[in-house]
Amino acid sequence: MLAFEEGSRALPVDFRRCRASACADGTARGLVRRSDRNLPVTAFTHVIDRRDRGGSLYIQYWFYYADSATLRAVPVAGKAGYHADDWESVHIRIGPDRQVDQRASSHHGYNYERGMANWGSDADFGPLRDAAEAVGGREAGGWGPETGILLVSGGSHAGNAAGIPHVDRFTPGRQIHLIPLESIASSADWEFAVSPPWRKRAWHDPEAAGTD
Repeated sequence: MLAFEEGSRALPVDFRRCRASACADGTARGLVRRSDRNLPVTAFTHVIDRRDRGGSLYIQYWFYYADSATLRAVPVAGKAGYHADDWESVHIRIGPDRQVDQRASSHHGYNYERGMANWGSDADFGPLRDAAEAVGGREAGGWGPETGILLVSGGSHAGNAAGIPHVDRFTPGRQIHLIPLESIASSADWEFAVSPPWRKRAWHDPEAAGTD
């Protein structure tokens, strides 16, 4: 399930059909399955199978937003923290022992539960991130037990699996339109203001710590 922070209106959509807030925004409250322009809430999927090496099965869900505005709620900030195009994700890891873990992209790193211990991950500052993990302040690699929920912060769309403030709009998992991303990545020549999933480290290395 996608759970959106109170006050947000942006929805993840199919970038081939919409790349502007005008067609991607939807209702600010309650159940939301489509944008105001009738586009379905969409997730792109990517699977990495390492089971033949005794490893894990990874299922990545990638979400495209028309833009990112971390400081949207701060009037004096202007366009600070704004950029066109935004790719966020939630990753599921099924281990050889069948344990299921989850992590979500958050700014420059991956997190499980929202909190100050994630600052190093958010900034992609390895020493601070590693120190927080060494003392048990955050889960290693941002992984934690699967919750089945992606909690989406307003403005930046940073994700967590737990610990976000009040949410009042949501999309059930069964209502999310799923599209395999592999064929799109191999055949399309799309340009974005930020790196698309197939150009990120995590596309090939599902344990990568950064989101670049």
